[in-house]
Amino acid sequence: MRLGTRRGRGFGAALRAAAGRVRAGAGVVPRDGLDEAAADAVFGEALDVDWGGLQHAYGPADDVPEQLWAIVVGDEEARDAAWWELWANVHHEGVVHEAAVPCIPVLARIARWKAHPDRVEALRLLRELAALREVAAADDEAAAAIAAGVRAAVDEHVAGLADTWATEPPEVRRAQLWLLTVLPWARFSHAELIGAVLPGEHRPAWELVVAGAPLDADGLAAVEALERWVAEG
Repeated sequence: MRLGTRRGRGFGAALRAAAGRVRAGAGVVPRDGLDEAAADAVFGEALDVDWGGLQHAYGPADDVPEQLWAIVVGDEEARDAAWWELWANVHHEGVVHEAAVPCIPVLARIARWKAHPDRVEALRLLRELAALREVAAADDEAAAAIAAGVRAAVDEHVAGLADTWATEPPEVRRAQLWLLTVLPWARFSHAELIGAVLPGEHRPAWELVVAGAPLDADGLAAVEALERWVAEG
């Protein structure tokens, strides 16, 4: 079923049911001024994914589409709860699970949606998924398949997310810059962004993050300061 299917006024019956099943709450309150057509486009084909056939940190991932829907349409309370659930499910303690792969297109569209209030959070999660520090899988072959799926989704949906930096607010620019630390091919094409946005005082820490080298105490402190700047300005 396509997400855009409607019955009467407002959201389709299937979408209202999906939204109401978000584990984080009894239902989802759409935020004021929501553009329903834009929300449909952002959610895309997520309802068509066989989520129950995928695994996240706690088992079958059939709760993930409801979390994504709450993030796409919900008010602040619903979104905060759904983000908490989603992070824990698909990037649990830094480990990427296979259910993360079909989340990537939705997260990328949220990051591009200038009217969405959580674009920075979407960019943050995309960055951690793209980093692929560790993958949860039964064996090496399954882990390789998940990693390949993440890389393919990142190549298709994420690599161009920093292209709009010149017209973005500062908090989005910083999140775009942080995303580039795990996209080596995109760093070369976004040198202007890096030069314009990254303060000189944080350049050494940036280089440490990009290199992925082990950090001593001074390096760790510098990277933590960089991360605070990315989050807070």
